[in-house]
Amino acid sequence: MQISNLVLEDNSVRMKIFKEFDFKLIHVEHVKDCIEQIELADVIETLWLDHDLDGQIYVDSKSKNCGYEIVRYLQQNDHKAKIKQIHIHPHNNYAAPYMTHDLQLAGYNVRQYPFHQFKLNFELERISK
Repeated sequence: MQISNLVLEDNSVRMKIFKEFDFKLIHVEHVKDCIEQIELADVIETLWLDHDLDGQIYVDSKSKNCGYEIVRYLQQNDHKAKIKQIHIHPHNNYAAPYMTHDLQLAGYNVRQYPFHQFKLNFELERISK
């Protein structure tokens, strides 16, 4: 199975914007579901990772249901050939750089792409068409 965009996100407003960007994306709200999709996929063009889940903000990165748990999973399981790029998109300015750094150290193609920047770029792209 090929996935264009796999999005770990718990915010419905953000998801509405993501779905306007790609209506075929796969959306998950929990770490266990994200790991399941990673394992099932043959190729993931872009993996979008939020950090704070369950409607919470500034979640401890040691939590089992936060985006950092996916970072730990990817560090322990080599999916570099399968996942073409990873975008770290949380508003959590503390966790996002660490997630990005640790995935880069593990050899993944990753960049920090805050959601507000994605939203602005997507809206500008839509206007210019």
